[in-house]
Amino acid sequence: MLGSLGKDGHVSQLLKLKAKQSSDDDAWLAEAYRSFRSLMKSRSGKELKNFVSTMKQGSSEDSCCWMLPSRFVEVRGEQVSPAEICARLFRWPELRSQEQLHRLASCKCFSSVESRAESCCNPFHFGKVLSIDVPSIVLDRDTLTTAVHLPAESSSREDSAFYDCTLSSSASVFSEFSVSDKCVALPACSTSDSGRPSRADSEIHSQPAQDASGSWLSMAYWEQNNRLGRQFHVTDTQTSVNYGGTSGFVLGKIANTHRTDGVEKKRRAFGKGFSLWREGDDVWMYNRSEHSVFVQSSSLSSPTGTRKVHRVNQGQVVKVFSRQQAELLLLYLKKTGTIRFPFDVFSFRASLVSGWGERHTRQNIMQCPCWLEFFLSF
Repeated sequence: MLGSLGKDGHVSQLLKLKAKQSSDDDAWLAEAYRSFRSLMKSRSGKELKNFVSTMKQGSSEDSCCWMLPSRFVEVRGEQVSPAEICARLFRWPELRSQEQLHRLASCKCFSSVESRAESCCNPFHFGKVLSIDVPSIVLDRDTLTTAVHLPAESSSREDSAFYDCTLSSSASVFSEFSVSDKCVALPACSTSDSGRPSRADSEIHSQPAQDASGSWLSMAYWEQNNRLGRQFHVTDTQTSVNYGGTSGFVLGKIANTHRTDGVEKKRRAFGKGFSLWREGDDVWMYNRSEHSVFVQSSSLSSPTGTRKVHRVNQGQVVKVFSRQQAELLLLYLKKTGTIRFPFDVFSFRASLVSGWGERHTRQNIMQCPCWLEFFLSF
C-alpha cells in the first residue's frame, strides 16, 4: 500500500515504473537515478504518492504537476534539466535534449515557468516535438526580395505544394488546400516601408478573416467529401478535438444518417483526440490519441518543394501554424508568381487516424474517412 511506504519506498516505486531503457545508456542511467533520487528528497510523502499515481494512471495531461527545483543538474558531464531527466526516465528513453520537449498549455506552469524557482517536471505535461525541416523564407528589407532556404535534402520538384489544380464539383475545397475569402492574388503585392504587405493589400489578401464571434479559430468537420455539422468556434486560448469528451469539439455528437461502419470505427478510434492552443502568433497541436493524426499546413510546407502531409504520433507536439511564416510565405508567393490558384495561408487541415498523399493509397484528403479544416482569425 502507498500509505505504508516512506519517501525512499515511493521513489523506488516510481523508478520501477520507468520506461524500458536501452542497455547502451547504463552509465547515463546510473547517474540519472542518483540525480532523480536527490531531486525527490525535497518532496513530501503526499507529493510522491501523487507522482506514483500519475505513472500508474498512464498518459494523462490532467494529472497533478510534479514540482521540482528549476536548476539544472550534472549527468555524465552535461547540464540536464529535471524535466529532461523525468521525460527520459519515464516516457522517452531516446530523448537527447531539452529542446525536444514542449510544455503543454494544460500544465499549470505553462505561462509562468521561467519565473519560478520550481517548475513542473511531470513527463505527461510535455509533448515530444515533431522535428520537421521547414524551409526558412528570408525577406531582404532593403531590396524587398525574398528567398527560400531549403534543407539540404530538399529539392524543387514538379509536384510542388503549390501546383495547378481544379475545384471538386462535390465540395468547397481544392484537392490540396482550402479556399476562402482570404486568398493569394496573382498580381504582385505592394509593400510598406517595413517590407510587409501594405494595409490595403493585407486586408484583402494577407490577413485572416475576422470572425464576428470573436473567435481566433474555427473548425469544420468532414467525412470524405461531405461537410457535416456547424463550424466550431474557439475563443479560449486552448481547446481540444475528441470523440466522446465533455469539452472542446466533440465529434461523437455529430450525426450522419449515411455514415458507414468503417467511418464510425475510425471516429471511435480517435478517442481522446488532440489539443490545440495559441502561443502568441503560433498554434500548437498535441496528439492525445492512441492513433496518429495527419496534418498539412502552409507553415509546414515548402513553396518550392513537395507537398507534405506530416504524421503526428501519440505524445508528439508540433507547431501547426506560424503567423510570421505564413506572412512571409504569402509575400514570397506573390512576388515570385509561383502560385496559380487561390490558396489560404491562414488555414491547415488534419485527418484522424488515416493519412493521405504520396505514401498512402488515399491521394486526396477528401478520400479520408474523417478530417477537419481549421481557419485562423487572429
